[in-house]
Amino acid sequence: MLSNFLSVLAMTGVEPLKAGTVMGLVTIDWTLLFQIINTIALFLLLRHFLFKPVKDMIDKRQTMIADQLDDAQTKNVDAEKLIAAYDDKLQNIEEKGRQMIREAALKAESRASEIIKDAEKDAELIKKRAEKEIGREKLKAVNELKEDIVSLSLLAASKVLEKDIDQNQHKALINQFLDEVGDTTWQN
Repeated sequence: MLSNFLSVLAMTGVEPLKAGTVMGLVTIDWTLLFQIINTIALFLLLRHFLFKPVKDMIDKRQTMIADQLDDAQTKNVDAEKLIAAYDDKLQNIEEKGRQMIREAALKAESRASEIIKDAEKDAELIKKRAEKEIGREKLKAVNELKEDIVSLSLLAASKVLEKDIDQNQHKALINQFLDEVGDTTWQN
């Protein structure tokens, strides 16, 4: 380094420096040589006791950071895979839910149509029973009406019979009855 400095000075045309010559802040003599040797020794000692341990610590720290980054990257990839798997599961669950809702709706519609059919059958049976009941009630009413007519006829007949009938009216009634009965034949 010193030789480079001296060669630069020689090229510029400046006179060579002699021992004890002061150039600004630096004096060229044995002190300068000892300062250079001390600086080199300090540099070697610092390099050995400070730079190497610090560099090793920095290397270890870089290695640890790189490992942590790799680990974080691996965890990110794993997390993305899990997210994708959960998304797939979620979509499958949603699809299954939709399918279950569709099946439930179909079952409900089927059950509703069965209930409607059963109700229509029940209504038809009730209608038939009602028609039969109406027929029975109609027949019963007709029979009651006939009984009432017979009762009224008997009452009217008894009223007529209670009335004093003279001989001529009595004979006329008997003849009329015989004429009507004689015209019809008994049916057995």
